[in-house]
Amino acid sequence: MNRPYPWRCDECGNKAVQQTVIEHRAQVKHENALHEVYVPDLPVHQCNHCKAVTVGEEADARIREALRKQLGLLSPTTIPTAGCIRATRREPASSPGLARLARKRACGKDLRGIARA
Repeated sequence: MNRPYPWRCDECGNKAVQQTVIEHRAQVKHENALHEVYVPDLPVHQCNHCKAVTVGEEADARIREALRKQLGLLSPTTIPTAGCIRATRREPASSPGLARLARKRACGKDLRGIARA
């Protein structure tokens, strides 16, 4: 949001919400498993009066990024799109040749560390 601070707190009603950065541990569910994620510098909105915390889109993105890093998952920007690989129906995904095809044709990106022959 671009409105000026301080904001009115949803919990106590005081006009004391400011943007700040906190250390935060979150429990995030991923593929039916609960993972604890630590974010040392999470941007949040916090009430200076009652200390209630509100997270925004930036904080959600930072928590998802920390989870991907912790689990060793690829980020959305490193995953090639289906249109970039240009696989045909004659060459199924289980074919060992698809990895070589992906390395050659994947939007000009080097995927040697991702695709395995």
